[in-house]
Amino acid sequence: MAKSKTLGVRKNENVDVLCYRFAALPTNEQIIQLNKTIGCCRYLWNRMLGDHNSPVSGNRSCSK
Repeated sequence: MAKSKTLGVRKNENVDVLCYRFAALPTNEQIIQLNKTIGCCRYLWNRMLGDHNSPVSGNRSCSK
């Protein structure tokens, strides 16, 4: 279950600013799944970044 805490309300001219802070309390299984998901995202990001930054050599085509 996530906890929430109101940090405060601040008035700035005609704008009201309201802030919340949330803390997630995942189970061990959820922690493992989150780490796997973040690892996959990091791998894909780095792979795509490398493809974007590498020079194009000849006619590259997508392999199916």
